[in-house]
Amino acid sequence: MFRLFQWECGLCGSRRDNIVSFAQGGVPVKQLGLHCLSCEQTTLHDRLISLTAKYLGDRPLSPMVYGGRFDTGGAVHPPKLPPRLPADATADDYMHRWRSKEFQECKSEVLNTHKENRAKRKRADLIKQGATIDLRKDKLPGDPKVAA
Repeated sequence: MFRLFQWECGLCGSRRDNIVSFAQGGVPVKQLGLHCLSCEQTTLHDRLISLTAKYLGDRPLSPMVYGGRFDTGGAVHPPKLPPRLPADATADDYMHRWRSKEFQECKSEVLNTHKENRAKRKRADLIKQGATIDLRKDKLPGDPKVAA
């Protein structure tokens, strides 16, 4: 079995990484004779304790998708508003357009899409900062329907 350890020279204290071979299920050696680059001779090196790693076993892996049908990152494009009026349109034409049911529904859809995107981007920022959020369980309005 091979494993990478960090070693410290017993004479000068310089550190280096080296791979050590030991038997499967066996205990790796605590001291090893290695060629020290600072001392320029073979010296006895002490094995250093490995740094502890952050435990990620219980952390959910959240798929971040930006745009498209399965957007979870807040990049959904809002629907387009109805076509513009010609340049020679009067104020009454504009008032009629703005008060029409089609324009009002489309405008509310656009505002709703912006609101959902803002909430998704805020959640994405929290995930980047290290918050434990599972996108399959902690859903927001506008999230795709995915099997848990």
